[in-house]
Amino acid sequence: MRTGNIIWRLVPILLFSLSCKEELPVHNDPDQILQAITWGQYVISPTDNSLKGYLTVSNVFDEALDGQAYLRGTLRIVWDRNSEYRKTFSITPANVISAPQYNRTTGRLTILPGDSIRLGVSWDFVADDGRRIEDWMSYHRDPTCSQRLITVPLTFTISAELKVFDVVGFVVARSSKATFQHHRSYVSNRFCTP
Repeated sequence: MRTGNIIWRLVPILLFSLSCKEELPVHNDPDQILQAITWGQYVISPTDNSLKGYLTVSNVFDEALDGQAYLRGTLRIVWDRNSEYRKTFSITPANVISAPQYNRTTGRLTILPGDSIRLGVSWDFVADDGRRIEDWMSYHRDPTCSQRLITVPLTFTISAELKVFDVVGFVVARSSKATFQHHRSYVSNRFCTP
């Protein structure tokens, strides 16, 4: 009886000692789960004369990202010819334009693999130092419409970084260029071709 008891106690020890001794691989978080790009669009209308700056953040990971959204960052627009003429925007949840699975009330955000969120700002061409575009640019008559005053083509670089979730680091966006001719003011389509 005593020998049987000892054998039954040794069997689990023997089985455990014969089990696989390989260690599990070290868990590494993926290097990149989000990618971001910027882009811009000049808008001239009876009620708007601005440069829109956009930031699109995409989930490039193979799993859904889900959690409390942080959505804090910076978007900068800088004139290529003179970097003193610039505008810096603080990005917050108020800048969200499109996020299919974002609950603004609770702040919960889900980004499925391949899905994106888009944020945006609107710049009225007043720089960080308070100077307006007219302080920096000169205007000439548009050869296609004598009533419209425009600048030479201007190029601005748009860059941004955003922290989407508190537990995920900042994603730095690929910068972009926006080139356009600024209109001193809107001229009706009755007088000038849009």
